[in-house]
Amino acid sequence: MEALKAICYFIGAFLLLIALASVGHDGYMYYLHQNEREFVLSMTGFFIEEYAIEYGQAALDMMGKETWTKYIDPVLQIKTIFLFGIPAFALLGLGKIFAVLKDRQDNKWSRNMNIGNVSSRNQKSGKFKYNRK
Repeated sequence: MEALKAICYFIGAFLLLIALASVGHDGYMYYLHQNEREFVLSMTGFFIEEYAIEYGQAALDMMGKETWTKYIDPVLQIKTIFLFGIPAFALLGLGKIFAVLKDRQDNKWSRNMNIGNVSSRNQKSGKFKYNRK
């Protein structure tokens, strides 16, 4: 359970970092060109076309035009903040659920074993007496 929580937090934080970086990029582009256009959230395909042209072309050649158009193009037209942000929050929430379940499991175990709980029925008087000679 602890490993699943760590994996969810790690991947969720990574996806959230990508989503926030895309919003930062959009803000920076708006700052540079604020007289020419309004603030727009960019699509994922924009980053591939603008900054990773060779990788996008290699992927297109490897998959074929029909497969690319049918499966990849709809994904690349989604706004980057939504494409990475929604799974990021889902994974961070799932990690929190795993943390709560682990805490409940640990508390259930400690209640059943009476760890750290001194029962008053084992004491005959109000003070605990050591059996010393």
